[in-house]
Amino acid sequence: MAIRIIDPQRFILSAAVVDWTEVYRRYPNDRSASEIAMQRGISTRVVQLRWLLDPKLGYPTEPFRVWRRPSRPMESERPIAFTVYGSFPGIKVYVWQNPVVFLRAQIRVDAASVSVIAYAGAPFGSAVAGWENLNTGFHTVTFSGSSIACIVVVGDAHVDGLAGLTGQDDIEGEEWEPLERVGLPVNRDEWSGIFDLDVEQGFESELTEPFKAAELRFLRGAPFYGWEDLIEAETPAPAWALADPRLILKALEADLERALRKMITTHPPQNHHQFAWGQPMAINAGAQTAETRYAPIRMLMLGAASDPLFSLVAGFGTAFDSVDGWDYMVTARYSHGLDGASEPVEYAAVVQAPKQATIPPRPANLGATFEGLTPPEIRDQLYRGVVRLAWDKLPDITPFRIASYAAARLAIDPPSDIVSLMGGRKFDPLVPQPISATTSLANEQETGTLRSLDEGYRIEPASIPNRLLYAVAHQDLFGLWSPWSSTEHTLQEPPVQSARILSARFDVESAASAVCPANLIVDLTWDWAVRSPERLVLVGKLYAASKPGQPPDSPEIPAGLQNAFPGPAAGTPLVVNFAGNDSGSVTGAMLEYISDDGKERLAVPVVVAGPRRYRLTIPGFSLDFTSAGHVGMALWARGQEHIAPQRTGPWSNEPTVSSASDPRPPVITLIREEVELASLPDGRGEHRARLDWPRIAGAVGYYIYETTESKLRTDPDLAAEIVKQRSEGGGEGTNTSEALPGETLADRLLTLRNALHERPVRRPFIRVNATPITGLDAEVVIPRGSKDIHMYIVLGVSAGQVESSWPDLNDPHREKRFRAFVAPQIAAPSPPVLEVTLDKVAEYGYRACLAIETRPGAVVERLEIFRTRVEDAALQVDTMGPPIATITGSDAEWRVTPVTGTGPGDAQPLGIIRGYDQPDGSWKRVFYRAVAWSGNDPSRALYGGRSQPSAAMAIVVPPAAPPELAPIVADRPEGALSGVRFATTSPAPVDTTPLGPHRIKVEVVAITLDGSLYPVFAYPELPAAGVPDDTLGGVPTAPGVGLWREETAGDNRYCVLVSEDSVEDAVRIRIRILLTDPLGRTTERVLDAPGAATLPAPDIVDPTLTAMPGKGVIFGFKSHAPIPATPIGPYVLQVQFWSYDSPSPDTPVVVSADLPNIKLLQSLLDPFSEARPISLRRGKPAGGVTHFSVYLRGKGLLAVKLLGPDGQAADVTAKVE
Repeated sequence: MAIRIIDPQRFILSAAVVDWTEVYRRYPNDRSASEIAMQRGISTRVVQLRWLLDPKLGYPTEPFRVWRRPSRPMESERPIAFTVYGSFPGIKVYVWQNPVVFLRAQIRVDAASVSVIAYAGAPFGSAVAGWENLNTGFHTVTFSGSSIACIVVVGDAHVDGLAGLTGQDDIEGEEWEPLERVGLPVNRDEWSGIFDLDVEQGFESELTEPFKAAELRFLRGAPFYGWEDLIEAETPAPAWALADPRLILKALEADLERALRKMITTHPPQNHHQFAWGQPMAINAGAQTAETRYAPIRMLMLGAASDPLFSLVAGFGTAFDSVDGWDYMVTARYSHGLDGASEPVEYAAVVQAPKQATIPPRPANLGATFEGLTPPEIRDQLYRGVVRLAWDKLPDITPFRIASYAAARLAIDPPSDIVSLMGGRKFDPLVPQPISATTSLANEQETGTLRSLDEGYRIEPASIPNRLLYAVAHQDLFGLWSPWSSTEHTLQEPPVQSARILSARFDVESAASAVCPANLIVDLTWDWAVRSPERLVLVGKLYAASKPGQPPDSPEIPAGLQNAFPGPAAGTPLVVNFAGNDSGSVTGAMLEYISDDGKERLAVPVVVAGPRRYRLTIPGFSLDFTSAGHVGMALWARGQEHIAPQRTGPWSNEPTVSSASDPRPPVITLIREEVELASLPDGRGEHRARLDWPRIAGAVGYYIYETTESKLRTDPDLAAEIVKQRSEGGGEGTNTSEALPGETLADRLLTLRNALHERPVRRPFIRVNATPITGLDAEVVIPRGSKDIHMYIVLGVSAGQVESSWPDLNDPHREKRFRAFVAPQIAAPSPPVLEVTLDKVAEYGYRACLAIETRPGAVVERLEIFRTRVEDAALQVDTMGPPIATITGSDAEWRVTPVTGTGPGDAQPLGIIRGYDQPDGSWKRVFYRAVAWSGNDPSRALYGGRSQPSAAMAIVVPPAAPPELAPIVADRPEGALSGVRFATTSPAPVDTTPLGPHRIKVEVVAITLDGSLYPVFAYPELPAAGVPDDTLGGVPTAPGVGLWREETAGDNRYCVLVSEDSVEDAVRIRIRILLTDPLGRTTERVLDAPGAATLPAPDIVDPTLTAMPGKGVIFGFKSHAPIPATPIGPYVLQVQFWSYDSPSPDTPVVVSADLPNIKLLQSLLDPFSEARPISLRRGKPAGGVTHFSVYLRGKGLLAVKLLGPDGQAADVTAKVE
């Protein structure tokens, strides 16, 4: 038994119940449905089946079989587990695992206008299996099809339950009974033995011949009615007629039967779509033919998908009287599999309980677009319009299967009958063939429309525009038609073509006066391909122009053709009459027939269906050039068609401009005497000169002619004249025309002019500019390396392009009409020799001594000296800045000694120069260079120039003072660098100078409490072998204990760090830094800083006040402060006393004394007897304690302070009563 497969993507079945009685209500003027059904012997209510195959499946090996069974009751349905997705607001998608062929859904609708759509595959992207619109409430809806994979609910509703039947359940059931065999209508004898395709067809109970079975299917399934009778109110549609099935069979046999038989017998089914069939076709209904190739299986499927009648005849559809409660299945059997060599396989498609068919919707958004015009094949006939109709293609996801469409056209103005835009069926031309509703994938994706093209309407030129009504109706797979959609459109003939002016020119004769006669020659053309002319008209106006081809100021088109300037603008048009004939006639001009390329004049007209060219020669023009060098003529042309209503075309969009120019030659007046110098050479070595001239009367432009001295001297006529004049003069060079040694430019020019005076030849001159120069000057170029005199002459050219006459023997100034230029040369001196030495001057320190010597060659007029400290800048003198000195002779700074000689260029006024330069002292080298300048010699076209610079000479002019070294400062940083840090700065260069390096020495010693010294640090350290490196460049740059260098934006900083451990017993740390420059000059800095050890803190113990009657008061105290001076200084006692009896009680009496200098207290001496306000005494130390006494006179306030040399202090105050 064959494997039975359901594949809705490759084998599709559609079914619907058509009630022709319901359809009849749309056609009240036609025969009733019951009458037509009675005539055919069928019911008015029929089930229509249509199916399609994927061409890649191929055609089956036996006719299709149609099966039916009673619709299954609810008990056999199986519940379906589903999943709900809500990807978009208001839309829910219900999906289950296995597709079904029948679906029953229980739906609760909470709001009106809910849509339920069943899809064969993925939602929104696959075919629609069914569609229901529901109102509020509980509903049970069913869908059937070859495959149902999901439903989409749009709106506020919920699915309470799903049940259904799988396709495999349906196709394997035993309830199915065979109903009909449907296949290709073939001749059984011719198809005998081709698989099982030669068997009888028809109902299983009434099998018959294939052709007869096809006619019976047609009788049952053909539509009762076609498209609607009216497009719109009172606008009838084209008549519809039912096709003759026998003629459809005949067309099928003629176009496909042989090709299908060849395909089936030579290829396995899966390769049917690759089979191509060739068929000859006549070209334009003539004797010649061409072959067209197509795939028969694809052609068969196209017909079955687009023509409901063809699908019935070709075996892809059938119909039965409708009986409710039946399911239907169609099977396609392949006896040897799809590859022709396998087990049998059978494809099946099922539809359950078909529902009533709905009328297709009318085409939406119908529009007509103008695509162009088709010109008539015969001249002076009518144009045909090309109009493209477009309307929305119904998406494949809708339940309507649009197969084809009908299209019609109605002419409203001028009126005519409705015309069908469909071609007739083959062998049945009076029956319109609906047009397949297919479109390309690219068009569908880009526009989403169906399209139709109308190329048949002939435009009436008398109606502008022609008004048309276009109408389109849809037909579905079952033969039901939609209402018509219509749209209006207008067409009209293209505008009348322009009579084109191809060219226009004046033929002007020169005259003694400014008024010149002229003829106007005009070439124009008319295209005879579509329309012949009634007449061609030419008008034009004359005007003053500043240059040829200049358009007129006013675009106004004149009434006639003006023939005098200046003169009246009015005139009569020039008319060439044809009246539709090939020959033309004209008054006031000569008409000639010209070949298409404009090169030949023809005796008879050129009779071609295309552009024809004519030439008009119009005499009698009078042009006055007194006020203008150019006279312009602006021309316009237009034509009139010969065909009624003889439309007149537009004038030319832009005028064709012709110009006549003054034909009289200008007269030159230029006179020039001397030789002029061109520019110095540019980057390419070329010399340039500005050539100017006075305005020449009557000239609108100028041409420049040029020659060289060499060409003039070698010209046969001029060379002979130069030799002749030299012989007559009796001077040098009587046998040559070349320039003589020692001649100046003036001498050379005089020789040339004398020769040109006698023989003003033109032959050596060539024209420089290709087009006239409109200004009064121009730049000329003398080539690189030229030593010749270059001669130029400027000739004017009139508006008529007539040049000035060349100077001849009648011109008394002929030799002076030429301008002479020469390329100057630069005579640069030889580079000078420079020497630089160092000179010691006590008051200035040092200075540079310079000695410069010039060399033979061009005479030096001045010397320039340059100086820089930047070595790279000294590579070129131009980067060394301005000169520091410019020397033209001896002065207070520079002494010049001339050099004499007898050879060329030996003598130099600036021979040897000596002097001094005092730059700022620096350890950097200073570079010197010198250049020499020569003067100008105009008589030989020589410019003074600058020599190459001398070699760069370098010298070091050191500073006048010893090296700078800032005072030393000390601090005690914390962290990693804790200890005592000493720092100083110096601008001295770290790198070795040309005279040698700077050197540094550092010594650090510690001073203890007993005054002894010991070394802490010394730099440089003595190496184990060799000489210590004491240069600044050798100083370390990493911070740490010892010496290091820090590079800063200004001066370099030198630091010395001494650890606290190394000076813990020192009360003072002394550092000495010595800096030495390369000349041996030194600078030294020394600093003492506090050490780590501390002195005993001063104290004031047991202070007492003792009154001495009649004398004063003694303030006494004890202290542990040492009496002898410490290594860093003594302790000091300070006393301040504000006496109440003092005339200035706010000013204290102050006494201060070092402890060693205070007198010892002696028993026989009374300190009160001393003539001083306060006396001090001390006792001898005992046990480290010393007693001090302060002798005061009077009452007041007392402040006593004891200061240590390290800054420590103790103080006490007392009130003395």
